Amino acid sequence: MSSANERQDKRIERRSFLAATSAGIVGAVAGCTGGGSEDGGEESELPVSDESELGEKLPSYTYHNVAEGQSPSEHDAHVLIADQIQRLGLDVEMQTFEWGTLFTEVTQQYDFNFSGWLRTLGMYSGTRLPEMFHSRNLEPGAGNFTGYENPDLDPLLDEQLSTTDPERRTELLHEIQEEIADYAGLNPIMYIPNSVVYDEDQVEGWVDAHREYEFALNMTSISVTNEANELRGAWSESIGTLNILGWNNELKVEFHLDQIYDRLVRFDGDLQPDEDFSLATDWTITPEEDTIEYTIREGHSWHDGEPLTAEDVAFSLNYVKENEIPLYNPQTSILDSAEAIDETTVEVQFLEDEMPGPIHKQFSWRMPIVPMHIWQDIENPGERSVEAPVGSGPMEVEYWDQGSELALQRNDDHFNPISFNRRITRIVPEASTQIELLRDGELNYLVVSQSPLEFSSN
Repeated sequence: MSSANERQDKRIERRSFLAATSAGIVGAVAGCTGGGSEDGGEESELPVSDESELGEKLPSYTYHNVAEGQSPSEHDAHVLIADQIQRLGLDVEMQTFEWGTLFTEVTQQYDFNFSGWLRTLGMYSGTRLPEMFHSRNLEPGAGNFTGYENPDLDPLLDEQLSTTDPERRTELLHEIQEEIADYAGLNPIMYIPNSVVYDEDQVEGWVDAHREYEFALNMTSISVTNEANELRGAWSESIGTLNILGWNNELKVEFHLDQIYDRLVRFDGDLQPDEDFSLATDWTITPEEDTIEYTIREGHSWHDGEPLTAEDVAFSLNYVKENEIPLYNPQTSILDSAEAIDETTVEVQFLEDEMPGPIHKQFSWRMPIVPMHIWQDIENPGERSVEAPVGSGPMEVEYWDQGSELALQRNDDHFNPISFNRRITRIVPEASTQIELLRDGELNYLVVSQSPLEFSSN
């Protein structure tokens, strides 16, 4: 266990490293202005004979940042970058938020000038890129929070979703990313390893830590050896909602929804469709007719005991489209309709020439499947408060003390059940406190690792 002085020394060491890298990144921009720097070189000023010749004063800018206690390395990096921007002569005010508030400011309200942002391209970059850069997603909440518009790029984004040729898709993705790089609306500044830290004395069998697909896969792979037979982790802030039709694509919510709800098609550790772990046990794709036919698992039920049928699946797809749920716009913008052919068969019709080539990575794994008997009479589903969701996944809500703790318990009737009794997620704001609890055995895993410096002392 590290002392307060040791943690302070590590914070200084971390910031010294980030200062050097940050100065190199932003300093390259500063060098283009022709001005000098505090580190050497000649200072120069533009000759001005009269103050009246000066243009209008530049506005003040806001720089949004995540709280230091939640992600120390990310927070420090953006403090240093904001300092570099100020050295360019811009008036920048740093504002610090909890991640949930920051997420809303950036992706829902578009209310920022600069912002620190942690983002991955997900399981398939061809899904994330249209979400973030297609002109049809400019409305708040739809995903294009940089305001990027490029009429030459939109057709490329659409083509890479529709082509069935993997080589052509790869070629298009490279072309798209080169075009976006010229715009530079998003500037990568650091890479944060995506790993899971766990107590080997209590947890065995963790196989992967990929964010977008492994959560339920890992829950069915690991075993817990403590007396209570429970997995205990932490998050830095309140989970907020468990409404699968009203969440904001936040990892802290997805991590739980992925256990509570099944997906039409899930993937194995090699990113191959796994029918043994999916709600759909078979599928037939007919590109010339822009359709896919899913065979839905027989004998499966919702957590309240009601049977899950093809009618639930067709209802869910149509319901999400009709209610224009922003999070699923990349999927519903290509969907025409869904129809239950019988109790176990659903036919999905895509808009003409809009059927995605990588259909499972773009559509099947993403669209939510909800119980029709609960949602069919609900208007404005995205605005509904959901505290005890009814899904069909391998885990269900046991109790939820908002702001304190969420417990998911095993669904014994699931076709791919987990081996432990429950998973508890405690709300612990400070990363340093989470680490101490892990070392003391009160927690036995952390979903997202912090800076390796935080783990260098035993």
